[in-house]
Amino acid sequence: MTTLEAARAYVARGWSVLPLVPRTKRPAVQLAPFLDGTQRIGPADFDRYWGVHLGEPYGVAIVCGRPSGGLVILDFDPRNGGDRATALDYPTTPRVSTGGGGFHLYCQGTAGVVTKGKTCLPGVDRQGEGSYVVAPPSRHPSGELYLWDVFDVPLYPLEEW
Repeated sequence: MTTLEAARAYVARGWSVLPLVPRTKRPAVQLAPFLDGTQRIGPADFDRYWGVHLGEPYGVAIVCGRPSGGLVILDFDPRNGGDRATALDYPTTPRVSTGGGGFHLYCQGTAGVVTKGKTCLPGVDRQGEGSYVVAPPSRHPSGELYLWDVFDVPLYPLEEW
């Protein structure tokens, strides 16, 4: 899947996306309007950011929280003690292997606004309102790709965990 196809698939799921400077986690657009939901990528923007480029394509990020229907991501980072085995023990939900060796578990926040913050598990952060995550098939600064392990399943309700 190309970044163009991925961006379109994410928008079709109701998620807000934004372009990233190639091989970085930095937005290629002004971030604040995307995080607060006042701006979304439109059809004319897809080709501009993810169409045919002479250089490396822009990465794609998914906005968390209200702009994406309450999307919350659990970010398991092994550099900070996040355990891959623990991430794999969670119920089936969309899951990404990150370019940094961790996992992102995509969940549905259902009881109001879920903000960005720490969880009770070591090395596991919660990405919610006011944040975004790098999404497949973007390239991590290390050169590794973000890859979907599981995609075509419903979001698991965060509150049930």
